[in-house]
Amino acid sequence: MLFIHQNVSAFQCDKFQDNVRQNEYSSRWLALDVASRGKIKQDSLITLGSSSVKAGTFASQVVAAIAAVELPQGQWPDLIEGLLGFISTTTNTNLKIATLQSIGFICETIVRLDLFLIQHPRSETNRQKPEILSLRSNEILSAVIHGARKEEPSSDVQLAAIHALFNSLEFVRDNFDREVGQNSLLLLKAP
Repeated sequence: MLFIHQNVSAFQCDKFQDNVRQNEYSSRWLALDVASRGKIKQDSLITLGSSSVKAGTFASQVVAAIAAVELPQGQWPDLIEGLLGFISTTTNTNLKIATLQSIGFICETIVRLDLFLIQHPRSETNRQKPEILSLRSNEILSAVIHGARKEEPSSDVQLAAIHALFNSLEFVRDNFDREVGQNSLLLLKAP
């Protein structure tokens, strides 16, 4: 039993150290001039649609990492709207996949941040929960379901949508309490 307690304590310490490191990276990112940050964000969004799936996946991780820093600071407010637009308006399969990955990664990262803030309320983290995700949960769920529907011609897009749904469950939880959200998910079921 002592061994388990020591491992749990070590794990919690590691998570705290990870957050300290994340705060250092966040500070360095925010210290960059606005023009440089804007260029990196723009290039990352463009790379989501790359013909290389690996480049798109990497870009989705970059977008999520930047979002994890900026959204809690009230910055990059048009990101979620832009990502949702990519899913609903493009025929570029790689862009859809990478965008769904971005949404999933962003939701997953924000959930981890929320859990950390709950577990360490006195930490030096000065972040706030980015309400932009909670406020857009209906749209996030709709976009993910759009990608996962059986009419979607690409099974890779469907798979990315299912992964994004898994990662965004915390933010769309209220939708499951409403009949409309439940019905939307049932539509994903194959005949």
